[in-house]
Amino acid sequence: MNTMTCKGYAASIEYSDDDECFIGHIAGIKDRVGFHGESVIELKEAFHDAVEDYLETCTAVGKEPQKPYSGRRKIGHKIGHPSQNRTSISISRKTGHP
Repeated sequence: MNTMTCKGYAASIEYSDDDECFIGHIAGIKDRVGFHGESVIELKEAFHDAVEDYLETCTAVGKEPQKPYSGRRKIGHKIGHPSQNRTSISISRKTGHP
């Protein structure tokens, strides 16, 4: 399986039959950064824009951008469910959908 990546960040992608588009989020960070596109090309552009926006927003608010998880677990480090993580930055990329 291939993974869409940009500047070390990976995308988590789903298809929404209701919205007839791909919906993605930057994977491996606690901040919630979303994007979407109607085609693979739009999705890829939106993902790259979302990563850039995330890094720029972090700089603008004086926050260190989260680094993507390496996939390795430290002994004694508990990883919680994503829904339990607090969102401090939210970025949405829109391509004409409400």
